[in-house]
Order: sequence, then structure tokens, then C-alpha cells
Amino acid sequence: MGTGCRLRRSGRRRRAGAGRASFPWSDTDTIQHARANYYSCPAQYCSSGYSYDTSPTRGNHPTYATGDTPYTSPVGRFAPNGYGLYDMAGNVWEWVWDWYDSSYYSGSPGSDPRGPATGSYRVMRGGGGSLYAIYCRVAFRNNSFSPDNVSNNAGFRLVRTAP
Repeated sequence: MGTGCRLRRSGRRRRAGAGRASFPWSDTDTIQHARANYYSCPAQYCSSGYSYDTSPTRGNHPTYATGDTPYTSPVGRFAPNGYGLYDMAGNVWEWVWDWYDSSYYSGSPGSDPRGPATGSYRVMRGGGGSLYAIYCRVAFRNNSFSPDNVSNNAGFRLVRTAP
């Protein structure tokens, strides 16, 4: 009893990602191809105050038979974060339990926010391998997929409910 699995809540996913750091490895505000599976970011899209490796993706990640677009890397391809969790940035977007509300965090509890009770879109976190590095920031929340949508750039991570 009470040992089932569920999707992680958004606030908990963010904490597991890196706590208050910008990226999961928490020792720098720089994202590099050696640390996550993401698509090379043209400089005009990456001028947000963070430092991004904008070198070509080719040679750093698995690619389709042609072109530079990365696809999903095997689990453990990149080093874990400080909590021992793998692939917390890039690779695939992770569905979380919370519904999306653009203004929710402005009035939410500071500790363990539960998210709104209803909505049209679920939150996705972590960035995806075919998207720019800026989406890999721990704080970034995606709301572009309805819960019944399927994508090769989306996945999930289950957590076990405590007994």
C-alpha cells in the first residue's frame, strides 16, 4: 500500500535538477555539449546572459543518418548532477504532474509548490535534444503540448510514492 509510482511535481523536478542553480550541474552558468544533449544554439537566440557552447552539434551527440539534429541519447551518456540523477537537462522534455499557469509561481508557496488544480497543458521541464540550450535551464517550463500529445522529444521520469 502506498508504493505506487507517479509523475514528479514541477517544483520537485526543478529542485532535483539543480536547486537554485541555472543548470543541473550547478557549478557554472555555462552549458556545454559535454554535459547535455541539446541542439547548437545560434548566437542571436542565446544572448540571455548565459554562456552557451554554440559550436556545431555534430560529433558531440548521436545524430540522424544525415544532418546535425541530435536525437535521444542513451541514459547515462552524460555525467550525473550533484544528486546522482542523469539527463536532467536536454535529451527529452520531461512531463511533470503540474498543470501550466504562466503566473502560478508569482503567488505560489516558496517551498514545494503543488501547481494549479486544473489547466489545459501539463508542464514539461528539462529541454529536449532537438532544441536550443536556453530551454535546458532548470527554471524553464514548457507548455506547448497538451497531455494527450505524443512526441519523440518528450518523456517522463517516475518517482515512487513513499509508503
